[in-house]
Amino acid sequence: MKKILIATDFSVNASSAVRYGLNLAKVSGAEVILYNSFVTVPAIGIDGGPGIMNETVTKAGMGTHQDSMNKMIAGLSEDLVKGVEIDSIISSGDPVYHICEYVEKNDVDMVIMGTQGESRLEEMLFGSTTVEVMKQCKSPVLAIPPNTEYKGIEKIVYATDLEEKDIEVIEHLCDFATFFDSEVVIFHVFIEDNMTYQDEADYFNSMLHEKVHYNKLKKESVTYGNTHEAILDVVKKDLANMIVMREKDRGIFGRLFHVDMVKKINYHTTLPLMVYNDHSL
Repeated sequence: MKKILIATDFSVNASSAVRYGLNLAKVSGAEVILYNSFVTVPAIGIDGGPGIMNETVTKAGMGTHQDSMNKMIAGLSEDLVKGVEIDSIISSGDPVYHICEYVEKNDVDMVIMGTQGESRLEEMLFGSTTVEVMKQCKSPVLAIPPNTEYKGIEKIVYATDLEEKDIEVIEHLCDFATFFDSEVVIFHVFIEDNMTYQDEADYFNSMLHEKVHYNKLKKESVTYGNTHEAILDVVKKDLANMIVMREKDRGIFGRLFHVDMVKKINYHTTLPLMVYNDHSL
């Protein structure tokens, strides 16, 4: 892991992500890019339609956000930044687009962002910047809940649907886990009213045994009525430090009708959530 991008909007929630990301960088030796992208409201034309973007306003915004970035960096403790190579970037525009574009063009290995603590209504209707980056980014995204402090990573839980693509995620995840000598628990939920997947589970386990060789890998499954509640319960029981999931590319109909499990876990967990999508593999 050579390069980590930590997205920040200078909020309290984002500060947890910054501290957590710098701690990961100290362990892995990665360079850190502190990244802020802000949206400038476009001018309104005389006829009420879109007007020309005011360049002066954009420049003023860049200056204000750069000042905030400098102040944030100056406020970081010496112990936290010692030995970490840090760069900072300010951009104007849609944060999701700019973060994903920068990641792709600059070989970023991981994105770290804060979760935004939206209300239940906002969760249902609008989603969040963090969730959208999870879906589009070509690198794994690690979401850090508010007030999370880095205390090491002894155990990671990966929730699998027993798909072959998950094996590739687990290979990447075990490479990440070696930095921290973490135990990796591969976890699957059998829904109580649908127990027809045992053959699929056996095939998945045989592939896992064949392709992934990590000496702290463990498999676990439960029968439960609700998948996201099962994940949260197992994580709590196992005293895990991180949840990992895969965001699948389901196409337009899948996006409309699938219950977005990654989004549910992102809103309701108090642990860091790392998400791979099918573009990041």
